[in-house]
Amino acid sequence: MVMCFRSLGGRAFLPSRTPTTPERCGLAELHDVSCVIHVHSTHSDGTGTVPEIARAGERTGTDVVLLTDHDDLSALHDGEEGWYGRTLLLAGHEISPVGRNHMLAFGLDSEVRHCGLTPAQIAETVRDRGGFGIAAHPFSTGSKRFSARGLGGEHGVAGSRGRRRPGGLELRG
Repeated sequence: MVMCFRSLGGRAFLPSRTPTTPERCGLAELHDVSCVIHVHSTHSDGTGTVPEIARAGERTGTDVVLLTDHDDLSALHDGEEGWYGRTLLLAGHEISPVGRNHMLAFGLDSEVRHCGLTPAQIAETVRDRGGFGIAAHPFSTGSKRFSARGLGGEHGVAGSRGRRRPGGLELRG
């Protein structure tokens, strides 16, 4: 399956809504991209600053890091999104209702205010604002409350987690 991407005002790229073929996207060939999804910085509960995370990505040969601080787009608003050497860091956010399903949201200019919204309404809000969402850690043993029923608006799921090392950052592919 291939997803075409469209520019979001020169800032980020979002997949088109319909899977297609490389030819229909105008691609002569496909390229593998190493991408780390779902990383928190010191803007929320992470242990590294945005530049530290981006440098760790570059050291490990990561092409793209998708930063997802809890309910926070400070990295975007502070101008920290962009290229760090050969690694592109894009800022999204993890929509994090207490005790409920979390969603990674990308392509938005402001945080989703989720108070009182159901998971389906959160997904719909992300989509209606022109973004795309990924269900965060739905298969984690620490997230037994997750149920895929009633969502319908997410574009994917994030099912594995990186490891933390005492005193440092570790990214794994």
